[in-house]
Amino acid sequence: MKDQAENRAQKAGSSSSHFRFPQFSLSASLNMSWIKRNLIFVICGVAAVVLLGLAGWYLFAQWNLNNETTPNWRQATRTDAHQ
Repeated sequence: MKDQAENRAQKAGSSSSHFRFPQFSLSASLNMSWIKRNLIFVICGVAAVVLLGLAGWYLFAQWNLNNETTPNWRQATRTDAHQ
């Protein structure tokens, strides 16, 4: 029975040894091979972030313009309705 338990432990150890967690270190993070392999993904990700930033800026600019012109529009429509 002891041999069977050891065999099971060895089999369990050998099957789990195929999967290894990635090693993260400073030298590995400076390695550019991941970016080279996934260049299209990186370019699309950067483009998406830039476009989201531009959309946010445009939304904020239009929101401010709307807040500035709404009182003038309300005043103009109020005086036209009473004439």
